[in-house]
Amino acid sequence: MKKIICSLAAVCCLVSFAFAAEGGFSDVPEGHWAADAVYKAAEAGVVSGFEDGSFRPKDDVTGVQFCAILARSFFAEELAGESVYLPWQTRTMNVCASLLSGTSLESSYAAGGDTWASASGRGLTRCDMAQIIYQLLEETDAPSGAVLEAAAAALGDWGRIPVSYRNAVAVCLDKGLLQGKSDGLFHGSETVNRAQACAVWARLRDLMEQAESDAPAEPEDSESGEFVFAPREGETLQQTMNRVNQKTPLHPDGGVLSNGEAISEENIQSLLEQVKAAYPDGTRWTSDPKNNYASPKIGYSSGCLAFGLAVSDFLFGEDATITQHRNFRQLKAGDVVTIDTPSVYRVLVILSVDDNGAYTCCELQKDGKLNWSEWGNLKDFVDRPITCVYSRY
Repeated sequence: MKKIICSLAAVCCLVSFAFAAEGGFSDVPEGHWAADAVYKAAEAGVVSGFEDGSFRPKDDVTGVQFCAILARSFFAEELAGESVYLPWQTRTMNVCASLLSGTSLESSYAAGGDTWASASGRGLTRCDMAQIIYQLLEETDAPSGAVLEAAAAALGDWGRIPVSYRNAVAVCLDKGLLQGKSDGLFHGSETVNRAQACAVWARLRDLMEQAESDAPAEPEDSESGEFVFAPREGETLQQTMNRVNQKTPLHPDGGVLSNGEAISEENIQSLLEQVKAAYPDGTRWTSDPKNNYASPKIGYSSGCLAFGLAVSDFLFGEDATITQHRNFRQLKAGDVVTIDTPSVYRVLVILSVDDNGAYTCCELQKDGKLNWSEWGNLKDFVDRPITCVYSRY
């Protein structure tokens, strides 16, 4: 499973009507300041026009619509993992939730009873757009004093920009993604229109593509050329698994592990030693969005289950068939067990099971620490409805 930085072929509708045809948009002539960006965005499928052939470049863009552009462009895999039974707005905002910290969208979500309804029809402000982009870029360190000073010098209304937005605005200016208006002001409370959204998208796409082309080649993690289950600095679990899955041969017919070895307890334990080396005893696993994972066979998961499914994909290959059952008498090494009660949520990665029903496992509790030496007996949870097994064989 390859992670492509700009997955721009997917359709993302700012409106529900199709792109009017080859003649272009009636209100975006060749000389329009954003024509190049608008047509690139339309060609990529991230915006569309209206039935009358217009684009309406001055219409406001809502926060949900802007997040839809980002989700379809940069988080296609995560979006695919969302339930198809959810409205597109909810799927979009679930995927982009980690980008909304500190924005008015996040505040309205909480104030509205944890729904995105209040954000659906409200225009996106320039400050909120800067904050979303800043977090998309994964800028974990505060900008340097020089970057902040440059922004303060460039924007005549720097003092009126809320302090909580200044890092984002400064970084976006520094990277050429945003700029002040012709009067030298940022106008952070003004809403973004459709043409401006396309222009920002185009600059962001160019920046991402340039970063990808400038990045050094990924070093191999072993002499065999295979990637191991180990995160690199700053990586999310999804990014780690994208690398792992990219190098893992597909074995959809089952019968072998991801490395081509036969499925056996011994061979599974050997692969799990790599996981243990990367995530040793005592590693804390929180519900932070960076620990989420979209398994190709199961879909989007978070917290403990995300870890368990990532380990399962590493062991058996992302394309291997996966089943869910409660036949605990058939539990085998490599199976992932979830135990969900009102008081605790646990995920077990089974290491071994003997003839007497005794098992060993790696246990992880919600927002807890990994324990690679947990053990028990199958009779402790056989046939309990609170448990579920994810198995690849």
